[in-house]
Formats: sequence, C-alpha cells, structure tokens
Amino acid sequence: MTVLDVAVGGMVIANFANSKKVGLWTIAILVGSWVLGLRLFSLEQSLTGGLYLLRFLGYLWVIINSEKLLGPVKKFIIPAFWVFIILAWIQYLFLPDTRFLLRYGWDEHYYRMIGTVLDPNYLGVMLGIIGIYLIYKYTNRQIDKWGKILIALTFGGLVMTYSRAAWLAITVGLSVYSVIPAKAGIYKDNLNRFRIKSGMTMKILIGLLFFGLVLYLAPKQGGEGVNLFRTASIEQRIESWREGINVWREHPWLGVGFNNYRIAAGLNGKSHAGNAPSSSWILLLATTGIIGTGILGGLGVVDGIRGIREMTKNKLWIGILVMIGVHAVFNNTLFFQPVLGLLALIKAASAD
Repeated sequence: MTVLDVAVGGMVIANFANSKKVGLWTIAILVGSWVLGLRLFSLEQSLTGGLYLLRFLGYLWVIINSEKLLGPVKKFIIPAFWVFIILAWIQYLFLPDTRFLLRYGWDEHYYRMIGTVLDPNYLGVMLGIIGIYLIYKYTNRQIDKWGKILIALTFGGLVMTYSRAAWLAITVGLSVYSVIPAKAGIYKDNLNRFRIKSGMTMKILIGLLFFGLVLYLAPKQGGEGVNLFRTASIEQRIESWREGINVWREHPWLGVGFNNYRIAAGLNGKSHAGNAPSSSWILLLATTGIIGTGILGGLGVVDGIRGIREMTKNKLWIGILVMIGVHAVFNNTLFFQPVLGLLALIKAASAD
C-alpha cells in the first residue's frame, strides 16, 4: 500500500455518497470475475486479488469524480508537474546509476531516467500523458513561455527514459491527436486544410529533430539499457506474454478471476514488476477470460464511437487513451496506480 492508495481510499470514504459511480457493467464484470475465481482458489488465496480489485475500482471512481474532488487544488496541478519533472531530471543528472534498487525488488537501470516512479517505462508513459496535455494547452494558447520550457523538459525527459514502448506510444498518440481537427468543420475549407496539414508537418519535423538532437547529445556510458537495439528486454517481455497466455489457456472463457493472476501463475510477489504479465491486455484476458474481456472491450468500442462523434470536444482524451492503449500492449499500464492518479489530475486540470 502506498501514500497514493491511502489518499484514494480517503477520498472514496469521504465523498462516496454524493458522487458519480463507476459504470455498473464494469463493476459487474470485474467483481463477477473475482467471485467466479473462488471456484479455483480458496477465499484466503483470493483475498489479495479482491483487495487489488477494490483498489482499482477506487482509482476509477476518483478519475470519474476528479473535477469535483480535485477542483479546489486545480491551480496546483501544473506546479505539481513541474516538481515531478524536475525531480526526474535531478535523478538522471545526479543519480544515473540506480542499479542498487535491484535489491529492493526494482529493475536495475543505468543512465536512464526513472524519476520518482523508479521505472523508465512507466515514467515514459506518464511524461507522454503530461506532454499531450501541455501540447493541448499550447494549441489552445493557454500556455506561457514557462509552459514551453516545461514542454521541452517533458519531451527531453521522455527521450532520457530510453523506453521504446513509451516512444512508440507517444508517437501513435500524438499522431492521432494531430489529425483530429481543433474545430468542427475546419477541414471543409481547402485552404484551411492545407495550412493545417502544412503546420502539422512542420511541427512533427521540428519534434523529430528535437528528439534526435537530445538523443544524440545524451551521455551513453554503456550498458544494455541505453542500447536502442537491445534484445534482452524484448525476450523477457515475450516470455512474460507466453506465461500470461498459458494462464489464460487453462481457463479461457471465464479466466482465473480478477486479480488472481499472481496465484495462478505461481509468482512469489517479491518483484515490483513480477506480479503480472508485461501487458495489461493479456492480464485482463487471463483474469476475466474471453467473456469478460469481450464485454469490457465492447463497452470500450461503444464509448470510443461516442468519443469520435464528439471528436472536437474529446481530442485531448482520444490522444491520451490511444497512447495508453498502445503502451498497455507492452506494460501493465492500465492498472498502474501512478498512471491512474495522473489521469485524475489531467481530467481535473482540463475541466472547463
């Protein structure tokens, strides 16, 4: 349990009565999945998975109600981003060798930015989320020169994570964000279309040049982590996927229950990264089965269609959710508490 978990629990207890609730179908699928898991494991064995479930639902509830819960501290959200990013740069510049964290259950990293998250992959996706939000504010002319500096520090830090999954995710997310018109009907005029596409192309080229320059100037002290063509992490990820698929094959239709993956896979829980496969989608499939994942996926498609219909209004969130969805292919992003907490902050900060 972390301080963030305690804060979320406190908000749920204090404000639950007068709030929006998590979607009934989402609760039914996840809770029903956990209950069905009792056919495989004892109540004592399933208790940990049940606590994981309650925590996840608590974070979803906070995200849904973030405008109300975090509205009073909205003006402090951008300063909080400054602190988060500056601390990440301090770690990278003054404590680049973090291999000593291996003894505490974290992965070892050398000359990679891990910040206060202690993991470059998750730090990368969090910087990507902040980056898309800042670009959204920039395109809406809601940002000053200090905000532009924060954008540079954010994307510069993203480069220093050397997380290829985060790079791919932000590339896809920003690409989707960029092609969505800022105003309804803006593409009806050919001249506007040409100007928008030309401006978009220039910004993408400038961004790629900035990315390449930072990557070129970044110190490379050796080690597998900063090798862009490293294969060890790919092999570990593939092995993790294979393990997750094997768990799913044992109970393909209903899964092993959310979140009983650790028990089903026989994991010891000593590693911070070892209690789930390196993919949120495989974890969801293994724990809720084809039926649960299919229903949740269908609900996601319905919500996605609604979002596309209101594309100009939800431009920011379409970009962020696409980025997270891509990143979740390679990491357990959908269930990582700091990412969920950050989504609540972004939702509160972007509220009208």
